[in-house]
Formats: sequence, C-alpha cells, structure tokens
Amino acid sequence: MLGNFHEISIHSDDIVASLAFYQALGFGELETGDVWEHAYAVVSDGTIIIGLHQHAFDSPALTFVRPELEHYVRALKRLHVKFAFQKLADDQFNEVGFADPSGIILTLLEARTHGPQIEQRTPSLCGPFLEVSLGVEDLAWATLFWENIGFELVGESTTPHPASRLRREALCVGLHQAVCPRSLSFLGNDLAARSAFLKAQGFSPRQGTPMGHGATMLAPDGTQLLLFEEDWI
Repeated sequence: MLGNFHEISIHSDDIVASLAFYQALGFGELETGDVWEHAYAVVSDGTIIIGLHQHAFDSPALTFVRPELEHYVRALKRLHVKFAFQKLADDQFNEVGFADPSGIILTLLEARTHGPQIEQRTPSLCGPFLEVSLGVEDLAWATLFWENIGFELVGESTTPHPASRLRREALCVGLHQAVCPRSLSFLGNDLAARSAFLKAQGFSPRQGTPMGHGATMLAPDGTQLLLFEEDWI
C-alpha cells in the first residue's frame, strides 16, 4: 500500500553535528539528490536508512516512495484517509503525509531523494537495528492499522507490557502499550560492555529506557536511541 521504504526522516537543526554523530557510531553516508531546498544528509548501517533534514517537521517520520503519487492519493481519499499535509502542485515535488494511531507521520514521496542502500556492513556501535519503537494507547487497533497498510505481524508479548512488532522490508515497527517516546531501538550482546565502549568513544549512554531495562543515548537532533540486550518480543 505505501510503496517502498525510503528512510526514517529526522529533523536536525545542525546537520553537520548529526551527521558526525551517526558516522562516529559506524553509519555510512549515502549520496543525496538535489530535490530538497534545505540541507539534507542520509546515513545507513546497511539495514536501516536515516534521513537528516535541516527543516522543521514532526520528527521522526517514516518515509516511503510511491510512484504516480497523485493518482494514489485519490484512492486514499476514497478510503477517507486524513492527510496531515499534501504537496501536489505542478511546481512542487509531490509528497503527502498522514498519521498512524501513535501520531507518527507516514510520508509518501513521488520519487527517491538519495542513492541506493549501501551493502551490508558491520552493525553500528549501537548493535543491529531492532525497531522504531512507538507508544500506543490501543494496541489491537494500532496493530490492525499497520497490518492494513502492508506490514506483517512478526511478534507479540505481554511483558513487561503488551506489545507487538510488525515488519515490512528492512523496517520493523514496535508498538508498545506503554509510555514510550518515538525511538530507534537496537539489540546486541553484553550491554554493559557495549555501554562502556561507547563511553570510551565519547558517547554518553545512560542506564535505563522507557521500557525499564537497557540504555538510552540522545542524538544531537534529539532522537532517542534505545539499546537492549534481550529481545522481549
């Protein structure tokens, strides 16, 4: 329904600082096009792609590419989709956005804005990508919403709180019926050793996450990176 996954789009007031942060973690930079008037950079760990935008919007957003977008929007309107924004004028790069039950914006673009994914590489210092973690009030409704837009349910759990995980291509979304800011979550072995190494490299992980266990790092753009040792779903 959405098209191909393109990137996790993040607002950054300082592209240089954000880019340096992710590169220091082991993310590689992708080539970008000249579609956007604002400063724009893209990084990837070989699994997930993060787009850094020096442009104000509700961040993070999940962005997909859907060719012939204007025609597709008509179909979405017939399904009574409520758009957060629409840019479909002849002199604009076509993009539209609408929200999921958690409030995160799903953005659809007419075409790609960066080069292809880099080849698989060693995971970043955060560990392998786990999911985009979202807090929801009604887990059943939120899960149904994501299934209806083409994601596959790949896991469910009741502890430490009701949660479900859904996947489409490289993108996993974790829905948590708990207080959980929109975050990027990573999974790896020996969290204590990983945190100690990150501190030695100049990062500042702190113990604990909104889910209780794990560790949290804050990117210069304000995005929370959650580090876990055990996968609870």
